[in-house]
Amino acid sequence: MAMNAVDMKDYIISKMNREAGSAIAANKKFGDAILEYIIGNMDITYGWSARNPSSGATDPITSFTATLSGEGTLAPSGSFTIFLVNLTTLIKTSIVIMPPAGFSLAPLTYNPDGVITASMGNENSQDAGILRLCVQIIASLILSFPNPAAVSGSRGAFAGATTEMVIA
Repeated sequence: MAMNAVDMKDYIISKMNREAGSAIAANKKFGDAILEYIIGNMDITYGWSARNPSSGATDPITSFTATLSGEGTLAPSGSFTIFLVNLTTLIKTSIVIMPPAGFSLAPLTYNPDGVITASMGNENSQDAGILRLCVQIIASLILSFPNPAAVSGSRGAFAGATTEMVIA
C-alpha cells in the first residue's frame, strides 16, 4: 500500500482528536500517528542483482519488497525547523527496514543525507494545515530518503547486492 497524503492527514487527525491531557502527550500522539502511518503504508522496494558464485547462474529474483516495524517518541520541538529535524531523526532511528525471509543483508537504511523538508502555510483549518504537512512529508520521504548505496548480501546460494531503493 503506497502512502497517500489525504489518508495520512485523516489518520493523524483521528489520533489527535483523542484527548491528550497535556502538550507533551499531544506531541507524543502526533509523532506516534505519523510513525504508525508511515510503518503501515510506506512501500519500499529494492532492486536485487546476484549470482551463484559456484555456477555463475543469475538469481531469478530481481527485486524485493521490504517490511517495516518500529516505534519511537517524537522529541518536543521549540520551532517548526526543530520539529522537522526531530521528525527526520525519529523516522531514521525508529523505523527498521527488514528484507523478506531468505535474504541475508547488511542493515537496510535510509539515505543518511535524507531530510524532511516542509514550509508552513497560511491554512485556515487544522484539516488544510495537516494535509499540507502530509503532502510535504510524503514528498520528502519519496525523494530524499531512498539510500543510493548498494547493500551486499545473499539469498540462498546467490551472493549480490541491492541495486536501488524506491519508496512509495
